[in-house]
Amino acid sequence: MNSSAEQRIDEALIQMRKLWAPVTSGRPAAGAPPVVDLSTVLVVDAVSRLGVGPSIRQVAEHLSVAQTTASRIVDKAVAGGFVSKQPADDDVRRSELALSPRGRELLERSVEFRYSYLRTIVEGWSSEEVAEFSRLLSRFARTVADTPPDPTAPPGGALARSGRSSS
Repeated sequence: MNSSAEQRIDEALIQMRKLWAPVTSGRPAAGAPPVVDLSTVLVVDAVSRLGVGPSIRQVAEHLSVAQTTASRIVDKAVAGGFVSKQPADDDVRRSELALSPRGRELLERSVEFRYSYLRTIVEGWSSEEVAEFSRLLSRFARTVADTPPDPTAPPGGALARSGRSSS
């Protein structure tokens, strides 16, 4: 890959970070409904995708975070009434998670919002362009998930621990 392509990809990824950035200072306007934290949306999405009774460990793996981080953000989702947490029947040391009605509503609304936003972004693109973008972005995301960077590697060797070369 040439440095011009690397630079364009890097700039695009930095710009895409705005998709996840808060649109306000975090303080809702007077009379506005309370803002739901992104971590809560991610927990609700994970619980939905993982099927019946996922554990905190499974949520941690799904979100690629430490189990202590997952425990903290799951507790926040439980406190907000979006997720319920019950001891597992087969092991009381393990909790099973489930979406509450409020969590299912949040999931539905957040998916609806994301899809609507995506339709706005690709408005004017041909169906072939959307399909190709979807294919390439999915491939990129799979590779990123399978090849985490090594923050201790010297410049040019960010993939050292994964066994892949950086060329």
